[in-house]
Parts: sequence; structure tokens; C-alpha cells
Amino acid sequence: LHALRPHPSVFLHPARLLLLLQVFSSLRAAKQVIQQQQLRPLLLLHPDAMPEFSGIDCSEPNAVVLGLAQQAFSYDSMNAAFRLLMQQPNAPLIAIHKAKYHKAGDGQLALGPGPYAAALEFATGRTAQVVGKPQPSFFQLALDDLQVPSTAAVMVGDDVCDDVGGAMACGMAGLLVQTGKYLPGDEGSRGVQPTATVTDFAAAVDWILEHIGSTAS
Repeated sequence: LHALRPHPSVFLHPARLLLLLQVFSSLRAAKQVIQQQQLRPLLLLHPDAMPEFSGIDCSEPNAVVLGLAQQAFSYDSMNAAFRLLMQQPNAPLIAIHKAKYHKAGDGQLALGPGPYAAALEFATGRTAQVVGKPQPSFFQLALDDLQVPSTAAVMVGDDVCDDVGGAMACGMAGLLVQTGKYLPGDEGSRGVQPTATVTDFAAAVDWILEHIGSTAS
């Protein structure tokens, strides 16, 4: 799963099916936090994500914003973030999300931003503010966009904790697909019991139509 590629996460309402770009929504949530707090961030992000932050003042940074940066993660970039946080005790550490891993373009699992956020937390003694999944505010933003209550929406994703667990904590139904970063045994692990586990996205659509399609208007 890469920045700015369609994520197998879907919010479905009986009256309409909308596909959301997970990273776009997370970036938008991060940008809102930056603007609300009037921050000047040091951005540790993939180059494809940078246009989302156009217009944001990044001079003399007073905050660290970390996301799925891939090759942008290096000793120098992490050390710059570490030094900023140590030199400015009030500078926030913001994680767009803290996924442990994702599925890379070569089909293999790869480190997500979570381990890098944890490294900065460990080194600085700070706790990162998470603005994306599985935070309730992230899912509420999507629900507000859809203009539906949580009980009328279904989350479909391949991450049992961040996708399914986060959505279910907000009152949504959560379907776990056995594709993408899914690993055998994910269902029921880490204290999350999905509403249903299905083989792929097509099976998820079938499940949704079977269970709530009759209420569509």
C-alpha cells in the first residue's frame, strides 16, 4: 500500500458506494491540525505527499509531522527530527498514522511509519499525536464527508487493528479482507473480532449487499 494509491478501505452507505484514498484523507487531517495549531512542520513524508501541504509555512520548523516516507527516512532526516524535538520541548510530534507495516510494490511487506514514530518517541520521551487511523477523529471525518451516522456505514480493510478495529470502535461495521497486508490468523487477533472476514473486495461487496442492500434508497 503506497502513498496516493487506492487503499482497499471503503466506506459504504446503502444509498451510495464511495471509495476513499486512505492516505489523502490522513494527509488532509494532518493539514487541518497544522493549520489549527499554526504549526511550521518538518515534514517526513514521501515526495508524492508533499503537494498536499502546499501553502504551509515550513520555515524554522516548530513541529515534526511523520507519515509513510519510505526512502525519505534516513539517519539524517530522523536525526533532524530528533534534534528539533529535543531543542524545542513544546514542539509536537505528529504521526499521520502508526501502521507497523504495509504491502510494498514488490508484493512484500515493508516497514510502515509506526516503527519510525516509535523510534522518535523512545529517543525523546514524547508521545506522538496520531491524526489518522485508528483515531476516532479520522473515521468521524470520513463519516462527516458522507453525511451518515456510523451505524449506517461499513469499513472494509486489510488491517485488523487500524482499519477494522478503529472503525468498529466508532460504531461502524468492520469487514476484514484476506488480501493486501492481511496475514493468516489476523481475524480475532489483538483483541479485534471483525464483523465478518471475507476473501476479497468483491466478497465484501456481496456481504454488504446481502446485509444492508435492502435498506438502500
